[in-house]
This record gives sequence, C-alpha cells and structure tokens, in this order.
Amino acid sequence: MRARHPEAALCVTGDLNMNVGGRHFYSTAQARSLLGEAMAGAGLFCATGADRLPDGALRHPPIDHVLLPLAWQSHATVAATWEGGASPGPRLSDHSGLAVSIDLPAPPAPEKAPPMPRTASIPG
Repeated sequence: MRARHPEAALCVTGDLNMNVGGRHFYSTAQARSLLGEAMAGAGLFCATGADRLPDGALRHPPIDHVLLPLAWQSHATVAATWEGGASPGPRLSDHSGLAVSIDLPAPPAPEKAPPMPRTASIPG
C-alpha cells in the first residue's frame, strides 16, 4: 500500500485485542512486544495507549486502538472516552469507546506562479 500511495498517511484502527501500556495487561508479553515492533517498523504510534488517556477516563485500558503516523504524535489527543458494557442508555458495544482528535497544521499554500513576461511588439 505504501509503495502504491507513498504520499498517503497510514492510519490503522481496530480491535487489537490487547492493551498498550497501563497497569492491567490483556494479552501476552510476547504479543505486546510484537505489536510494538510492528508499529515501529511501520512508523506508527498508538494514539490510544493507556499513557495517552485522560486520568480516570476508563476503568481498564482499552483493547481497541488508533495507530497514527509518528509525525502526528504531538497533534493527536484522546478527545472522548466511554465505558463499554452495561451502562445507562443504549449499549453500543461491550468494548469501551474512544475518539481521537488530530489537529494538523494546514499545509503551506501553493506558491503563486510568477507573472508572465510581457513581450514587446515590433511595429512593421
């Protein structure tokens, strides 16, 4: 995919079935290590790891994650969380939910083309 679209930013989201950081660990140490190696090899970071969640946001670290380009690390924040499972109101999932906000600077404006040179007409 990167060879075909080298200018595109790779973003991966989904149920990785393991937490990234935090005091509770879901999955195996080997699986978490392999995930870390794969993220590093792909130039990604986990925007939803336990260390990036607001204090007290969730009872347990999430197992669903958003992986973003390393260059976006200082531009991404967890904007909202909600507990999965039994809660008042409609149940969306047994997994906790996460919303990530990405605030990237605007790309530079394209440069204006230089004015066309005027040509002089030679009479006659």
